Amino acid sequence: RVLMVCRLESEKNIETALRAFSLIHKDFKDATFTIVGDGSQRNNLEFIARNLGLDDRVKFVGWSNDTSNFYQNTDIYIATSLYEGYGLSTMEAALSGLPLVLSDAGIAKEFFDGKGAFVCEPDDSKQFYSALNSLFTNPELRKRMALESKKSAEANLISHQKYLELYKASIEGAYNSKIKKSFLGRLLVFLGSIINSNKIIRFIIAGG
Repeated sequence: RVLMVCRLESEKNIETALRAFSLIHKDFKDATFTIVGDGSQRNNLEFIARNLGLDDRVKFVGWSNDTSNFYQNTDIYIATSLYEGYGLSTMEAALSGLPLVLSDAGIAKEFFDGKGAFVCEPDDSKQFYSALNSLFTNPELRKRMALESKKSAEANLISHQKYLELYKASIEGAYNSKIKKSFLGRLLVFLGSIINSNKIIRFIIAGG
């Protein structure tokens, strides 16, 4: 059981995940792929899934305010984004104890490379297939990577309150700066204070 949780938009590169899964499906007919989320690309992605012969194996469930049940009832989490600011769904999947197959975007390498995730080139569906195949065929590897992904996520986690405090301090620091600068200069001060405050904030702001 493979899971993806994201907005159904072009930057999430979901077609690559569908093509990788179609290769897996040739060897594992009972495999399923659940995609949680909605967006402008949904109709197009459903069309691609049908053309790949995956009608009964890929399920588009739409938007959900509570994704915990999905994480608890899957085996592998995949994310194929072309770029990513942070990767909240990836962190949620890791904290749920899932092995990860990720594109080289956002926090993938910094947090998880070699620590519970296969990190692939974003547009390389065959590389994603190879990673999925390794996890499908090796239950011990799945178990080991699941433990590693959770451990890495817990080690890099900050609380919501801490995030808000750092964000607030960064805004105040930029606003109260006594150095007169152009708008661009003030923006650089603002971004610099964020970058220096916490690496996670850096990714979140980049995504924003």
